[in-house]
Amino acid sequence: MGELRLASRAYLLLLLAVALGLAGAGATVNDVSVSDLIIAVVLACAAAIAQLLRAAAGSKQAFALSPVFIVAGVFLLPPALLAPVVAITFIPEWVRYRRSAVVTLFNMVNVVLDSFAAYIVASLLGLHRTESILTVTGALASFAAVVTFIGLNRLLIAGMLRVARGCSWQQTGLLDFDTFLTDLSVASVGILIAALWSVQPALSALVALPLYLLARALEGPALSELAQSDRKTGLYNARHFESALAAELSRARRFGNPVSVAMIDLDLMRVINNGYGHVAGDAVIRRIAQIIRQGIREYDVAARFGGEEFALVLPGCGHKEAISVCERLRAEVAESEFVIPTSRTPIRATMSAGVASYPQDAADPASLVHFAVQAVYMAKARGRNRVGAWTVDDTETHQVATQPVEPVDAPDRVTSLDSDGWRNSGLPRFALNWATIKSPPA
Repeated sequence: MGELRLASRAYLLLLLAVALGLAGAGATVNDVSVSDLIIAVVLACAAAIAQLLRAAAGSKQAFALSPVFIVAGVFLLPPALLAPVVAITFIPEWVRYRRSAVVTLFNMVNVVLDSFAAYIVASLLGLHRTESILTVTGALASFAAVVTFIGLNRLLIAGMLRVARGCSWQQTGLLDFDTFLTDLSVASVGILIAALWSVQPALSALVALPLYLLARALEGPALSELAQSDRKTGLYNARHFESALAAELSRARRFGNPVSVAMIDLDLMRVINNGYGHVAGDAVIRRIAQIIRQGIREYDVAARFGGEEFALVLPGCGHKEAISVCERLRAEVAESEFVIPTSRTPIRATMSAGVASYPQDAADPASLVHFAVQAVYMAKARGRNRVGAWTVDDTETHQVATQPVEPVDAPDRVTSLDSDGWRNSGLPRFALNWATIKSPPA
């Protein structure tokens, strides 16, 4: 848990203690039969496969079909088997895709708590296993249990985002009614599986076709996300950046919050391309995009405009916060070594950034972008490898205490070529300036 803050670690340990307590209490109930074990194995395998398929899709969307089978287990299984089913659901994904152990643990703990909460609600409302699920009262109780399952799931995720990243409810997007309704619809299919199983287990297979159609329907957001993404870097594209900036500005006006734009541009890209080829340039662009993506919050927007041009939308960030974000990225890039296929030794890079903020600098998207671009021009003119921020008072840029980087020429020649790739005569240090400018200065 070393990757977590102290507050996040305490939050996770608290949830883990509660989950272990519930699982231990459930294990004391000695009503597990052979048929229960068979049902648990079937549901756990189905949930694990569904989770693996979601992971393989690689979408940022959280929609998955695994809750269908976990919810079915809430109504079909004794409490002693709920935690094992959840564990089996997530362990194959963790092993196959090398997910973070902390994230996997949190997901397992979260779903265990969701499952026990749903089980308790169903029991309090008179629904015990599947005996009464086909009655009106049983149907209402099962629906209330599913609402509890989804609601607590979102609440616990919001709590982790709050202590780990300081996100508000609005920033997490967990209050979005459409996604809540989608999660609820998916999980409710588990009620249908439990009801059919209680009549005749073989009837549960009839749910396969509706599940397939549901999975196809859930591909819609993923396809929409793909249309908004840049293929080379995986960041958003310029069209999505424009719409996201307009939406965040509208939200900032309603709630009285700041929002900042950072425009970024790769400087002297032609030196890399001329010295090592366009394949090397693409490798540098992809690595920088990865640094950006990993260095910002989940709800920040990072986009590639084309070529070496990038942009960020930073909701809730004023001048100081936005400068801090860009300075952190600048430092990480400066400390990184970029491995490229046409050089046996890595190359080094630096970056600069330009920032403009609402409401301090401008109130419309075009002006924010324009002022951020001007800040990049000034940062470049002052030596690169620094962060600039537009100010309406004197149109001067904020200067970060970093050393300017002298322009570098491409290597004069390639000395030899062997099976390991291109060997060059030195380790050049390239200067990178980030800004979404159509004709950046040299």
